[in-house]
Amino acid sequence: MMQATHGDPIVTEGFMEFNDLAWQKSVEISKTWRDGLFNKEVYQEVGHIIIQHRGGPLEELFNPRKGAFNLIFRMKFLDGGSAVLRFPIPGVSMFPEEKVQREVSVMRFIERKPFQEIGSITNQEDNDFDDEWIPMHRPLTMNMNELVQLGGVPPHLLPQTTFKTASAYFLSLAEMHMTHLSMQRNNVIDYAKDCRRKYIARCLFRKLARENRLCSYDKGPFKLFCDDFRPANVLANSQHGFKAVGAIDWEFAYAAPVEFVYSPPSWLLLERPEFWKGGLDDWTQVFEKRLVVFLEELQKQEHDLIERGVLAEENRLSLHMMESWKKGDFWVCYAARRSWAFDMVYWAKIDRRFFGTGDLEDRLRLLTSEEREALDAFVQKKLMEKEQCSLIDEHI
Repeated sequence: MMQATHGDPIVTEGFMEFNDLAWQKSVEISKTWRDGLFNKEVYQEVGHIIIQHRGGPLEELFNPRKGAFNLIFRMKFLDGGSAVLRFPIPGVSMFPEEKVQREVSVMRFIERKPFQEIGSITNQEDNDFDDEWIPMHRPLTMNMNELVQLGGVPPHLLPQTTFKTASAYFLSLAEMHMTHLSMQRNNVIDYAKDCRRKYIARCLFRKLARENRLCSYDKGPFKLFCDDFRPANVLANSQHGFKAVGAIDWEFAYAAPVEFVYSPPSWLLLERPEFWKGGLDDWTQVFEKRLVVFLEELQKQEHDLIERGVLAEENRLSLHMMESWKKGDFWVCYAARRSWAFDMVYWAKIDRRFFGTGDLEDRLRLLTSEEREALDAFVQKKLMEKEQCSLIDEHI
């Protein structure tokens, strides 16, 4: 099940760093807000709200715990059950109202209809009795939240609509990568050549998207996909052999290109490829070993579902995941969804596959005349921003 290899990359890139000034500001905002919650009056009000909606005699209200995007209050009841109340964290959750609305819609949804567009789903009347669930809002993703929080991207520059084709959505993601490079002012480039490489990579990825070479199922089907689905968000019952009983954190779930669903889950190693200490090649080798075990178990579950008449043979997810890994579509989807990992993944796993042999000058000639003409001015702009940020750091 080895991935196809296409030769050594033109350049070897690391992942782009977050804007450390934006990160510091985010931490300060969230800490100030969180500190204000630790008082008796807040605890009493939180407990009252949970009891009001859940009902039953309570046993204990636990201290709040911080998740990636939410602060969580858990209350245990005498009947053995629990309930949680979650608050989006200011400074971390950049679209709090939108994210809660989208998460509630997904939690209400129980795979009733196929999707006709890419976007966040809801029923038209937004109530439990309307069975017509469709994508009515833009796909709200984890990457979009991070671009605003840590990349300096203004919210109005992010996608605002649904998408009727996978190619249109991939193009939008490619445009977001270019917007990110343009808008992040700190920790984004090292020197002029580094900036040129980052610019060229984004132009080439956008070229692939424009030519509809990044997806195979342009008009669907579009499937429910969650950016934040991982073991840490799965609930297990310790009294019944740790059987999975539910999942949380659905705020970044949306109807997505089926290629996203067909990609093997990157969380099998619990660590993202760009943060793996051994580097991308080592992550790939270790991941492939875990993937074999995962697919074997998935095939057993699929076989059981087929025997029961629940699943059709042609709908085996394991076959699609195996193909995605072998062809390298896994990396296309990962690069599309992760702005800070883009450069590392593009040069190592995507560039040679689509454009073959050559060097950076060959790649430059693949750009449009407008993109080539804009390159020098873009590099000078980023170098000037880097110098300005350095001066600010010196005075802090």
